[in-house]
Amino acid sequence: MIKKDIAYFMELPYNIIIRKDPYGGYFAKIEELEGCMAQGETYEEAFKNISGKPWNYGWKTR
Repeated sequence: MIKKDIAYFMELPYNIIIRKDPYGGYFAKIEELEGCMAQGETYEEAFKNISGKPWNYGWKTR
């Protein structure tokens, strides 16, 4: 079995879904990464907030 490092996973394409939140602002998530979510007052802010999220919050390296 070949072990892949974090750089491999960072280069994979991911689907970002952004929806208007009925309570205001926008809600964003990365479809393939359960629990990887962000919010923003605007569409652009939600996109900016989700863009670096998996690498900053969701994955730990050893």
